[in-house]
Amino acid sequence: MGHITRSSLNKKKKAAKLVFLENDESSDGNYTNEKRKYPKSSSSFTSLQTQLKEANCKMKEQETLQAEREEEALQIAAEHLMIVKYLSATDPNILAFLESQSIDPATADVQT
Repeated sequence: MGHITRSSLNKKKKAAKLVFLENDESSDGNYTNEKRKYPKSSSSFTSLQTQLKEANCKMKEQETLQAEREEEALQIAAEHLMIVKYLSATDPNILAFLESQSIDPATADVQT
């Protein structure tokens, strides 16, 4: 008959352990380890799922609000551009005035 070596015995033990680890879910739906069982629908898991859903909802809400603010800013910029175009067409001095009143964004103060 065949001769069993220590290395072949170790290989069989490793293979058996891998099979056990791959099948760590019992028939009742619980994940097991050597110390305790973890049910799939544990309260902490459910709580984390709820928190994740709430966070995703808040993120979508923030994205919507940000899109609305960006749209409003674009509308205001378009209105300002239209006013500058109108004033440029009706008052030739407006461009010189606007250049003399250029505002540094870092120190943006209302200039009079």
